[in-house]
Amino acid sequence: MPIQVDEEDIPFFAEVIAGGRITIPEEIRKIFGVKDGDHVMCRVRLVKRAEDVK
Repeated sequence: MPIQVDEEDIPFFAEVIAGGRITIPEEIRKIFGVKDGDHVMCRVRLVKRAEDVK
């Protein structure tokens, strides 16, 4: 499956929940037209570990 990037990268923050799942914020889904069943490419950068939260 070829990868084509026509849009500018838009960073967002997400919390990892049960099963390693994240939620793409509604605003981002609207900008890119992301719908249920779509496939998306994500980049991951860890910004805070759960055990660091006090």
